[in-house]
Amino acid sequence: MGKMAILITTIYKASSVIQAIKRFSPKKVYFVIDEPLDDVRKNSILMVKDLFPEIQYGENIKTKIYDIVNIARECIKTIEKEKENKIFVNISEGRKTMSIGVLFGSYVMKKYIDSVYYIMEETNQPIQLPLIDLKVSEKKEMILKAIEKGLDSVTELEKEVDIKASNLYVHLKELRDGGFLTKDTKLTEMGKIVLLHQEK
Repeated sequence: MGKMAILITTIYKASSVIQAIKRFSPKKVYFVIDEPLDDVRKNSILMVKDLFPEIQYGENIKTKIYDIVNIARECIKTIEKEKENKIFVNISEGRKTMSIGVLFGSYVMKKYIDSVYYIMEETNQPIQLPLIDLKVSEKKEMILKAIEKGLDSVTELEKEVDIKASNLYVHLKELRDGGFLTKDTKLTEMGKIVLLHQEK
């Protein structure tokens, strides 16, 4: 049996979702929604289901609209569940934070994603977005995990991750420069997201 086409999509007024369904012919669609679901999205989902009754619709990916880490986490769970299939992602509709969270979740699960698209509202033309690697080295990951546990002094980190202070300073600087840590050694949203693959 071949791979089934899966579409994970943000939704608002459904125009780009309809274009994405026509383009990718998915057998199954997942809508990324925020709760509580407003009337516009509710009606758009019903319209898509009426237009494409032959498609199987997975359980909605429920998120909090401004919590990018939560959005990424919930998308990762769905991607993990569907990873044997061919996954397309559409981030054209809804709030920017929703699209960013879905995109970051796709970065973490890059090896299972066929492609990510933004469909232009004016022309319905798709723009294929690059899928970047959202990961850090094993040592940097150990440092981020230690910081996630609440350790933040160089002495505590040196003991926890077994890295000499001189090397630790270099790693910390690189993590700050890369946007994974704040200046006061706290995880940024990106730092939290890069650790999400460990939760699977």
